[in-house]
Amino acid sequence: MRTGTYPTQPHFDNLSYISDGRDRISYLNDPYAVSSRDAVVDRNGIVLQPKELKRSRHNNNTAYNFRPGQDSIYAYSNAAFSDYSGADSRGPSIRSYIENSHNFQNPYITTKRNRTICGICSKYWYIFGLLTLIILVTIAVIIGVLVFRSKYKSRECYLLCDPGHRLVQLNSTYCECQLINECEFNPPVCGLFSCIKFNGIGYECNCTTGFRHPSTTHDLTACEDTNECENLNTCGEHQLCHNTIGNYTCSCENGFETIITPDGIACQDHDECIVPNPCSNARCINTNGSFKCVCNSGFEPELSNPLHCDDIDECLRFNPCTDHNEICENTAGSFLCSCAQGYRRNEHGNCTNINECAESTAACDINSRCEDRNGSFACCINTITDECIECGHDYLSPRSVGMSSFTFATSLTTIDLTTKMASLAISNSSSRLNAKKKSTKKIKSKKVSNPVRSKRMIDGQPVEPGRFPWIAAVLIKQQYSSSEPRYVCSATLVSSWNIITAAHCLDEQHFRKQWEITGEPSSFKDIFDIRIGVHNLSLNSTDFIQSQSYSIENFTLPSRYQSLSSESATVQEDVALIKLTKRIERSSNIDWICLPTMIHIQDQDRLKVVSYSNIDDDLIQQQLDILVLNNDENKTECQRQLGDIAEDAFCAISTNHTSILGRGDSGAGSMLFSSNSRWHLAGVMSKTGLQKSYSAMTNVSKHIEWLTSLVER
Repeated sequence: MRTGTYPTQPHFDNLSYISDGRDRISYLNDPYAVSSRDAVVDRNGIVLQPKELKRSRHNNNTAYNFRPGQDSIYAYSNAAFSDYSGADSRGPSIRSYIENSHNFQNPYITTKRNRTICGICSKYWYIFGLLTLIILVTIAVIIGVLVFRSKYKSRECYLLCDPGHRLVQLNSTYCECQLINECEFNPPVCGLFSCIKFNGIGYECNCTTGFRHPSTTHDLTACEDTNECENLNTCGEHQLCHNTIGNYTCSCENGFETIITPDGIACQDHDECIVPNPCSNARCINTNGSFKCVCNSGFEPELSNPLHCDDIDECLRFNPCTDHNEICENTAGSFLCSCAQGYRRNEHGNCTNINECAESTAACDINSRCEDRNGSFACCINTITDECIECGHDYLSPRSVGMSSFTFATSLTTIDLTTKMASLAISNSSSRLNAKKKSTKKIKSKKVSNPVRSKRMIDGQPVEPGRFPWIAAVLIKQQYSSSEPRYVCSATLVSSWNIITAAHCLDEQHFRKQWEITGEPSSFKDIFDIRIGVHNLSLNSTDFIQSQSYSIENFTLPSRYQSLSSESATVQEDVALIKLTKRIERSSNIDWICLPTMIHIQDQDRLKVVSYSNIDDDLIQQQLDILVLNNDENKTECQRQLGDIAEDAFCAISTNHTSILGRGDSGAGSMLFSSNSRWHLAGVMSKTGLQKSYSAMTNVSKHIEWLTSLVER
């Protein structure tokens, strides 16, 4: 420790550096003190004395910035820090900021404390003011509430009232028990009914006529409607009771009408059988309050409608016509027994056969032999034998040498000449075909590999003239087709008056889309020209020039015919029957084919189709064989080629895949040669495939009843 002499007078006030007890030098706000680096310290860091102390700059009235409760002042055993006596002490001694070695308060410290308190007060004065104001307002509100309650507070009544009474506060100081009168309540407790107050407790509602107290609860304070209709005698006889709110009404039962009597209103029976008659096919019988229908003779009640009677078809239930030659015809409520076709009733009332051959010279044409049948007749082709061939004769077999006794020799010469001409024509046609096949062999091979839909038959075989005398052609007349007749469709002769073709050939809407017509006829049927038995349709050919032209009197299409106006259209009922304006006379070149009877087309049946095709510059009859495809495997491909095919059509394909039917072959007949050596019309060509040689044929046997009803001999 540094040695030196220290004055005995107190020098605590001159200190600028003191220790806060945390072994470091703290500098208190002494504005006159020098920095800590000027202080003299020992090895423990204890301040010994300031190196330089300018006491003259100190003011004894300046207080140090000492924080009460936070700082402590420590003194050490150093003369510079000795107490008033100057004694040295080893340990630190704590001095309070209020202690004074001279036994008086340090004016500097006192001044500092007062200044701090005043600073706090001046800084937060508005807070103290606001708190004071809140306290005063709260006190004032509490006082006001207490005064108000003490002035207006009602006095409580502690009276106990009897049942049927209520406590009433008359004023602030007086209350009493008063009797409750429910009849004075608003709204009224009894509603529309009057209220009766009991002398004691409670009340009663006075129920008026048509109302009563509930029968189940017997509540006198409620009223409910009285159901007068519960009493069966409320209304009179044959009357119905209708309950209403507070009342009831009466009305007459069904079948009765209201009348006025001296005793009031009554109900009497209404006669429903007065015109109009409510019964159908029956007699109306009036009953008390109703009526009933009694069916007329030949009728029976309809189960679902008792007012209607259905006709009894006696011909279906039992055949009342006992004669074998009679036909039962049902009529409304009855039936008729008429003689079958070919029979008439004699004087004994029996149906006997009519000999058409003896009675009518017009039964057959001059080139046919009439043969009477039981109930019918046949127009037989004159043959060498006496066999009667009505239709579909195979003209490859031996033929008659005369159509009648009068024309016997002439016909023989004609037939021989015709045969020679036919042989020559076949020879010439074959020569031309062979030459053409040789010159176009490569081209035809190319067509066969991928054939497409054509206009006419392709690669057909030649037909001998007169082989199929029922082949007909449908043409557009010259005045409606620019400069020359135009071949439209094929057809088949089936009687002396009728030919069969495809319905779409006579579908006017479809026809006008396919063909251009130069003029406008008075009727659509007038544009057609029919040629029958013509081998060569070329305009300059002898066959065409010498052929007979026929016009259409009328034609009939099936009711369910579906137009083939699009490629995807269904082939359905595509068959039509044409009636000509004049009768066809059988000859060596004109005859008709047989209609099918019970013939059903089977899978793999072989049919023959004859139509017209271009050979060089001529339009000549050609033929090809087709095979019926009626199995599921082949139908799939056929459907893909032709679209949808209805049940009344069948699919077929050429047996020779190089032969194809074209669009111009529509209406051509597909023929079946039956076991009795007759040709029957099996189908009518309706549609060809997009590729290959598929065709759709309308099955004629599916329409045989419709056709035979229209065909005329």
